[in-house]
Amino acid sequence: MILTKNTGRFAGYSILLMFILGITTLMGLDSKIIVKGDTAATINNITTYKFDFWIGIIGYLLILILDVILSLALYVIFKSTNKSYSLITSILRLVYAAVALVCLIALAFYYSNFYVNGLLIAYFFFVLHLYFLGITILITSFIPKFFGILLVAAAPFYIIMIYGHLILPTEIFNLLNTIVMGPAILAELLLGIWLIVKSKIIPSMAQ
Repeated sequence: MILTKNTGRFAGYSILLMFILGITTLMGLDSKIIVKGDTAATINNITTYKFDFWIGIIGYLLILILDVILSLALYVIFKSTNKSYSLITSILRLVYAAVALVCLIALAFYYSNFYVNGLLIAYFFFVLHLYFLGITILITSFIPKFFGILLVAAAPFYIIMIYGHLILPTEIFNLLNTIVMGPAILAELLLGIWLIVKSKIIPSMAQ
């Protein structure tokens, strides 16, 4: 199947939109509303910042919709390279989106502990998705292997960001989180920009 140039563009813009929505809505939800391990404080914040809370919910829902679009686009892009790897990569992101959606619904009904703990499971599939996406890029011929290396390397960085607070003292976790956040986010962001810029030549390169 010959790809259309729109496939790469859809994937690239999905990544960029998720990045923008994450900064404008999701980060506010996690930093301003959610108090991990303290349901009472979280409920109080939700009551106090209702507008920010629902903006965060809507923003995260839009991100998950974009996750579905991206997973399907990535499958189409890499299908000709390795059907098995592209399918696994797509399914892992879809599973992440499905689990995260359940967590988001729970949060909408004020089950904040379910949301926080459930996302730990969801992000496990997200990290696996990044790893397989990186491997898929490394074995393909039409995307620079630099992106594959970045994504494979980003996986352990994301593990620190997601699970570090469970085993590390708060001060150390906050320091490490600041250090690893850049490389982890940069990996997907650069891939998104490349897909948009090179979308017109992906079809001929992926044949």
